[in-house]
Amino acid sequence: NEYLRNFLEEKDIYYAPHGFSESVHSLVHNNSQSFYFEQDVGYIGNHSKYKQDFLMQLVERNQDINLRICGANWHANIEGTLLEEKYDPTPRSGLSYSSFIQKSKINIALHFGEGPNGWADQVSTRTFEIPACGGFMLHVDNDEVRDFYSVGDEIDVFTNPEQLCERIGFYLENEKTRIEMSMSAHRRANGAYSYSEIAGRINDFIFKKPVER
Repeated sequence: NEYLRNFLEEKDIYYAPHGFSESVHSLVHNNSQSFYFEQDVGYIGNHSKYKQDFLMQLVERNQDINLRICGANWHANIEGTLLEEKYDPTPRSGLSYSSFIQKSKINIALHFGEGPNGWADQVSTRTFEIPACGGFMLHVDNDEVRDFYSVGDEIDVFTNPEQLCERIGFYLENEKTRIEMSMSAHRRANGAYSYSEIAGRINDFIFKKPVER
């Protein structure tokens, strides 16, 4: 929350609201394992109306898009729509989750949308897990995600379905750029956003900083 963030920044502890587990969110595949991409665009996350509306508009703009959606509560909500054939009911957790991310050429990072009080997530665990797994990330644009990654060098962003569709087309055509950016984001995440890294910084503050009296 905002109080915790302000407190940690005041104490010179780098703040990240989420992170990832190095034992799970990592590079599952490498060249020696005959690595290949299984889908052009992937999304993993529980259903929400905001996500459905956003992805529906994306598919309406490009019905042939090789998109695969995984997560809970999708099927009942998208039955009979253009998204139905894009849904994969396979459970994705642990290394299966990490593998799916790495085998998607592009990973979309969308969040729940606005809650009853008008508040909405700007980042989530997905913001940090996708780069940790070596996936290329297109993230919904906001000030907070720009605090954690360099847009255009490590990740890219979008504000609406039309822009998302355009960015997907660009990065599918520019594989070298996409892969270089995903590896840069992977290095960034591993150097700063793992739970062990975050816990280490807090531990150093508690046990190595002089006590204030």
